[in-house]
Amino acid sequence: HAKAVSKNKNFELVGAVEKDNYKRKLFEDFYKRKSFNRIDKAINETSPDLIIVSTSTATHLQVIKEIFRNYTPKIILCEKPLSFSLIEASEILDICEKSSTKLFVNYMRRCDPGAKEIYQRIKNKQIELPIKGVCWYTKGLYNNCSHFINLLEMWLGNLIGKNTIINIEKRNNFDLNLDFCSEFKNGKIYFLSAWEDRYTHNEIEIISPNGKLSYKQGGRLITWQKMINDNNFNSHRIISESKEIIYSDMNHYQDNVLKMIYESFNGKSNTICTGLQAFETLKSIKK
Repeated sequence: HAKAVSKNKNFELVGAVEKDNYKRKLFEDFYKRKSFNRIDKAINETSPDLIIVSTSTATHLQVIKEIFRNYTPKIILCEKPLSFSLIEASEILDICEKSSTKLFVNYMRRCDPGAKEIYQRIKNKQIELPIKGVCWYTKGLYNNCSHFINLLEMWLGNLIGKNTIINIEKRNNFDLNLDFCSEFKNGKIYFLSAWEDRYTHNEIEIISPNGKLSYKQGGRLITWQKMINDNNFNSHRIISESKEIIYSDMNHYQDNVLKMIYESFNGKSNTICTGLQAFETLKSIKK
């Protein structure tokens, strides 16, 4: 986050809060900005418009309460997921709403040009409905699969049907590796967990009535293959081997989030994940 903010011409990095003295020294040496061991001290000295909450999920509510005891920022960008608890997530929403603070959650794929292009193609019926698909993910349901649930909610609408659980494995005290099927408003997706101890694998393959969309390498490579006539069988159609590459910019994902925060700050509409949308994703996970 610090790197992205420091390189963005529309923002000025004014400080950081960190309990670890060694990490604070690293930050100060590298960014030439002050760091603090307490939130109230940081706020009193810097008066920021934007505060980024990049702490462990279980501490999000506690940190946000501490912020608002001392200050009312214009915008908060909170790391995902918003919370492990719907009650705590609802409290975070309530705190921000009462203070007229915009709350965004860092599901950064929604801000990528490729994800927005897919959204427009589905909206314009260039990618036809209904949709069936498979999503592979690693590193847990809350930690990583929530990214893809959130993205698919953007593309396909909220969950409308029941989830079918295929397999459950405990990952740690907070998270699960879950194989399941979810029915969204405009399609059905099977989610499968891979072996995170061996490699990272985050990929979505979507089959539409008029083609196939491949969202690979976590979104760094996106391709579309349209339907064509089968030369061997006149009455059949097949998926073309020719692939259209849809431009994405996941190598600069945090920069894209900041661009959308700046747009929102200036009253422009965009696809950044709001607190309410992140709350819907959390409800989907709980289901």
